[in-house]
Amino acid sequence: MSPGQPEVATGPPDQGFRQDLDARRPRDSVDANSPTISSTTSTTPASSFTAPEPSQARGVVRLFQCRLCSSPFRDPVALPCGRALCRTCLPQPHDRLNITYPTGLERSKGIVCPFDDCRKEHALIDCSSDIILNKLVDFLRDAVIRDTREVGRSTSIAAVPPRSSQDGEGERPAGPADLSVIQGGQLAAVWALADRGGLHFDQQVVYGDAELDEAPARPDSDVIRRLQDDSRSEMDCQVCYGLFCDPLTTACGHTFCRSCLQRILDHSQYCPICRRRLPMNPMLNRTACPSNSTLSRMIDAFWADELVQRRKTIAADQDLGHGGDYDIALFVCTMAFPMMPTFLHVFEPRYRLLIRRALDGDRTFGMVLPKRPRYVDDAYFHEYGTLLRITNAHFYPDGRSLVETRGVSRFRVIGHGILDGYAVGKIERIDDVSVEEEEESEAQEAQAASARGDYSAGKSPQGQQEQQQQQRRQQEHQEHQGRRQSTETSPPTPPPEGENRHQHEDDRGPQGVRRSRDADAMSTRSLADFALEFVSRMRARGVPWLSDHMIEIYGECPSDAALLPWWLASTLPLRDSEKYLLLRTSSVRDRLKICYRWIVEWESSPWWVLLIYFLIFVLFLLAVLSISQTVHA
Repeated sequence: MSPGQPEVATGPPDQGFRQDLDARRPRDSVDANSPTISSTTSTTPASSFTAPEPSQARGVVRLFQCRLCSSPFRDPVALPCGRALCRTCLPQPHDRLNITYPTGLERSKGIVCPFDDCRKEHALIDCSSDIILNKLVDFLRDAVIRDTREVGRSTSIAAVPPRSSQDGEGERPAGPADLSVIQGGQLAAVWALADRGGLHFDQQVVYGDAELDEAPARPDSDVIRRLQDDSRSEMDCQVCYGLFCDPLTTACGHTFCRSCLQRILDHSQYCPICRRRLPMNPMLNRTACPSNSTLSRMIDAFWADELVQRRKTIAADQDLGHGGDYDIALFVCTMAFPMMPTFLHVFEPRYRLLIRRALDGDRTFGMVLPKRPRYVDDAYFHEYGTLLRITNAHFYPDGRSLVETRGVSRFRVIGHGILDGYAVGKIERIDDVSVEEEEESEAQEAQAASARGDYSAGKSPQGQQEQQQQQRRQQEHQEHQGRRQSTETSPPTPPPEGENRHQHEDDRGPQGVRRSRDADAMSTRSLADFALEFVSRMRARGVPWLSDHMIEIYGECPSDAALLPWWLASTLPLRDSEKYLLLRTSSVRDRLKICYRWIVEWESSPWWVLLIYFLIFVLFLLAVLSISQTVHA
């Protein structure tokens, strides 16, 4: 090889020209270009560190490059889709239409994700500065600057376009005129080339035939080790104090392990670091709430060995105390809801054992509603339930107990068995869709209602009711006149065709409220206001299910649309089969629409039906009050 011919740095220089040619083949994805570096921490001896190959310098710098501008991250921003970009690369924000939940003017601005593999709309308030990533960029920049000052050598380097940009003709070899001489080792040279805008995100690099001072490649490993040592403490989750595992960055810019954030949201809606209220309790499944992909790649590259051990530890903690293939004990008794109290009088021996084991463990168990099995192997309970945490317990000398619990989250039973007489199950957590999907659903239904020309789209409940009352009075007057003129001579008039026919089918309920399409046309905030106004009317009438004792147990009616359906289901005297529908939903809007239907049916029910509900509720109320007074005695 002639002295002026550049060498592709994909392996040690003595591996030959054939390996250099193989290294020129383009990779299938960005992840394929990521380096794999032996894990090290501040306590690891330097002798155990494996020096990176020359090709890793390009892979390391690529981890810190913005995919849009190709420069090293400057004030990096974490998007809700898990991607990152420079703040200056954020698209121009726009006004978001037909969005009322979550409330707040700060969510009225949005952007369209600039990445082709996403293209979703993100609320601008959810695009936060990535605090951890910003620190990592600063650590690498400082390490490179130190290397440039301390290492007495220079590196000749040039960027090579990927094969895909050359129309199938292969990479264009870099000649001597293309090479730049940069002070420092290979990592410092690649970083400087990217920092000055001379290295596109997808480009590879080639180096000169020899470095000017013939210095060994060891200093690059020193730079990477220094980066690992300096930044390792920043990669610990502030909840479990372990290395980030499946990192998820919140809207306030702080990062936690996914499992740790789930535990946080079980108890509080606020970030444990800055105390900023998180938008909603996200169902932290990986589809709705993706992990921070940039931090995940960095952890995989720099701390791969430690990450493997971390995952094993988490898996062992999750399996501890689950008793084989089953996750949790199941109490088959009644309906329970997240964030709401549930009182239990425990007297069966099998459930006494369940409660004792729960108190000895993490104080949690599952509550499911009983049902009649349809066949031999069918479960005798419904598949959706609520995870309860014991907050108080009072034991009697005869072994009975009165237990106060509070709902934590929902789950679905995917397998079940029997342990010492009570049911145990393998469960999967049921989470709501993300805030973005919640807002998207509301906007789509509002647009569909506008396209249909629904009269209620965008109107407040008061305006809807006034128009509905007027339409019903007109309809009743027309029907009365028709009956007087031709009660016996005229055959029944068939329902009109088209839109009018659907209107007749839907105009059932108080003030002619249309049940399904009217709820779809209303905004999420209007649905919540509709329920709040119903509660206000019922309290003004002095209904017993909103007595002072009930308010003392369940609290005042919450204005938060996320909590309102759970509170209404806990207080409203309805059949358990109706309330069970809430547990299967995955969005606040869907639950509010179910509550809307309850209210419509409640206000249109005959008096004798309400009387039956009232009598059943009185019995339930007496039992709850008795248990509550005993527990707090």
